[in-house]
Amino acid sequence: MEVTYRKELEECGIDVEHGIKSHMGNEAMFVKFLKLVVMDDKFDDLYRSVRKNDAGVIFEISHSLKGTVGTVGLCEIDTLISGICEITRKGSMEGVVEKVNKVKEMHEEIKQHIA
Repeated sequence: MEVTYRKELEECGIDVEHGIKSHMGNEAMFVKFLKLVVMDDKFDDLYRSVRKNDAGVIFEISHSLKGTVGTVGLCEIDTLISGICEITRKGSMEGVVEKVNKVKEMHEEIKQHIA
């Protein structure tokens, strides 16, 4: 991985070292899975579900995302998604919109840097 590309990813909040370790030290595999996760339609599903204010659906989507975002070093997004998951697990929507908006902001920035 080029140093400049790695730096770009790290500046977006991606823990590149963690992501590479999660993929058995294989940088190419890490980059491949990072792209797959970042382009996952579940993010768009999450954004749509928030507009519908459906805690149950948001829980299902966030729970699914929680299992993948951490493995590719999206640690800040993982923390937000985990919080969304815990809130909506209880059927609540308290603070969810703000957390999802932050996820969206970070996600959109990361998408700009994924080649």
